[in-house]
Amino acid sequence: MIITVSERQFFLRCRRMWDIISHNRQNLSPIGAPKIELYIGGAFHGILDEQAKGVDHLEAVDQVIAHEIGGIKERYRSAVGVDLSDSEVTIMTESEDLIRGLAGHYFAFYGTEHPLGEEYQYIGKEMSFQLPIPNTGVSEEIGYLAGTFDGLAIHIATDGLWVVEHKTYKMKPKYEFLQTNDQMTAYVWAAQILMGVPVQGVLYDGVRKKLPEVPVLLKNGTLSKQFISTTAAVYRGEIARRGFSETSYQDILGRLQERDSQDQNEFFTRWRVRVSPRAIEDFERNLTNSYLDMVSSPNIYPTFRWEGCWDCGVRNMCTAIHFGEDVDFVRTNSFRRADPYRTLRSDRYTVDESGEIISLPVGVR
Repeated sequence: MIITVSERQFFLRCRRMWDIISHNRQNLSPIGAPKIELYIGGAFHGILDEQAKGVDHLEAVDQVIAHEIGGIKERYRSAVGVDLSDSEVTIMTESEDLIRGLAGHYFAFYGTEHPLGEEYQYIGKEMSFQLPIPNTGVSEEIGYLAGTFDGLAIHIATDGLWVVEHKTYKMKPKYEFLQTNDQMTAYVWAAQILMGVPVQGVLYDGVRKKLPEVPVLLKNGTLSKQFISTTAAVYRGEIARRGFSETSYQDILGRLQERDSQDQNEFFTRWRVRVSPRAIEDFERNLTNSYLDMVSSPNIYPTFRWEGCWDCGVRNMCTAIHFGEDVDFVRTNSFRRADPYRTLRSDRYTVDESGEIISLPVGVR
């Protein structure tokens, strides 16, 4: 049986959610446009991937947005039978502005020649894998873990290999949480097997889903020097647009420049998250154990988190089950059978007539 990195996370978080959406179980997907944060994150990932392959970043923005929007509209029309509503189209359009702004801000800050920094060099972009899960296939079907990570880079000075992981966020993550992040550890585990050499860890490349503010013009005709959520480049741009001289703004520009120079600043968070051999061993052991649980007719029950299940895409079906409501009605009217391998990019696998994966390329695409 093939499981994905995401599916395993669903299983560990909530078995009822996993049972509903897993391609190995009910394989249901909510009808409707995707959550806007997923659309923004997916599109931004696509832009960085295309730019890393050599496509001009402005061209990449247009290509990726057109592809993402076209796919969303097509899937929605296929599932529902009608086009997206005007309000949904408006939300998508407004999100396009944010995506374009984030991409422009990212490449203006990091540049297009060496966006990871001059000390790193890409050796692979968007690498897919399907790897056997250790110690499976004895009394049960052999298991495979499949997934895709954003890239692989080499640290030029040391020849150390690092998995590249791009993320967009509203709230800046804590380093100590990234150290035990299951997804990131899974990618390092996979990269080591693919490359046959140790991988140091993950280059976390985080981008805040917020654009820099523009300083306001005060009544006295000068720009506000309040230490707002912006960058030195944006502030300088507004000085130039107004025809002012930078001489009067050296103090605020200096403070902004100092903040911008940090690896963790107002808009960008970059960390080298080392993943130790001991952590890899622990992940591999837990991977096997969780897979064996998944294929052993597990009991299905919900996990209601104390902070609420605000980010769960199957809340309506879960609450219908919980309160004894008409589950079949919810299933019929709010869900559809999904692409069984929707968590993998469609250009990375071949499926036979029965829906089983024939091949999943391993390595660089």
